[in-house]
Amino acid sequence: MKRTPLFTVLWCALAPLGCQAPADSGTAIPTGAEADAIVAEIEAIVGDIVAGANQVDADRVLSAAVRDESLSLIVGDVLLEGYDTIREDFEESYAVLQSQEHSLIEQRIRLLGPDLALALLTAVGTYTDLAGWTSEPVGLGVTLVLSREGGQWQLIHAHQSTID
Repeated sequence: MKRTPLFTVLWCALAPLGCQAPADSGTAIPTGAEADAIVAEIEAIVGDIVAGANQVDADRVLSAAVRDESLSLIVGDVLLEGYDTIREDFEESYAVLQSQEHSLIEQRIRLLGPDLALALLTAVGTYTDLAGWTSEPVGLGVTLVLSREGGQWQLIHAHQSTID
């Protein structure tokens, strides 16, 4: 019988607690029609990000991102911080591409509070370089963290990994 390490058990039990609003804080997680409206708004943002990636358009990919040093991105084993740094990295990556084709497989929006949400995505994608060569399809896993400031949802963190 395979035993699960104690750390894994503790992590699985305690990690969700850090993502929930305190019960008496007056910041209950939205439900019903309010939650549906928020999810629809975030799904539209995700759709625009995917469309921007397909068009290799860094500005469109980052259109919902907070425009300061608090923005963060993890791609594989690389951590980038700050809107300008991340935008520059996208521009460099996109400079050698003609296009990309990303298709969402699954999308889950999880509300963590009235002003905080996760978008959990799986996708499959290819890219075509400037010479016209198209890659084999690659699976992608993406997590987006969005925060609402002044009524506007903003991307504050993203993580993307390839799935082999």
